[in-house]
Amino acid sequence: MDTPASGIGLSPTNSSVRSPAGGAFVLFALVPLFPYLFSLDYLTALFLSATLSLLALFVLGATKLLSLTQLSWRGGVRSAAKGGLAAAILYLLGKAISSLY
Repeated sequence: MDTPASGIGLSPTNSSVRSPAGGAFVLFALVPLFPYLFSLDYLTALFLSATLSLLALFVLGATKLLSLTQLSWRGGVRSAAKGGLAAAILYLLGKAISSLY
């Protein structure tokens, strides 16, 4: 299958790309959980988790499909904004559902 991503070595069949990408996904997926591993009060852990998550989203967006020497600030802000909006929507949805019980 010939896709635009395959022209830059990001073909789904390229195992040298999949392994680091999978590891990065797992690492960045665990970022929001790190504050809860320490004995912090609920609000401090929540604030730290949200801050670290937005920072991780910014880093992923800024480095997406670019070399590490060339950052895209627009991509970083876009990823952080999308992630923040998704988190806010899910938080409000959770509050609405919990008020029903």
